[in-house]
Amino acid sequence: MLTEEPVAAVSNQAIGCTYKSTKYRAIIGGREVVLYDTAGLNESEAGTVSPQQAIHNLRSLVDDLKTVNLLVYCIRGTRFREI
Repeated sequence: MLTEEPVAAVSNQAIGCTYKSTKYRAIIGGREVVLYDTAGLNESEAGTVSPQQAIHNLRSLVDDLKTVNLLVYCIRGTRFREI
């Protein structure tokens, strides 16, 4: 969604495919950026990571990084259609 080519693993299944925060380097708009894919923010209790653990992992990542310039929560929206 953010890059022209896939950088991280993706899945359209109910259970996610990311188990821990993973760092990726990418070029967006001609600039090198560092992206972190985090686990579990859009999963249910039955997911690979519980919602509570996902929030804890995200807080730990932000604390470890010390500086975060932009935090983006990406989800695929549904397409608009006439009813």
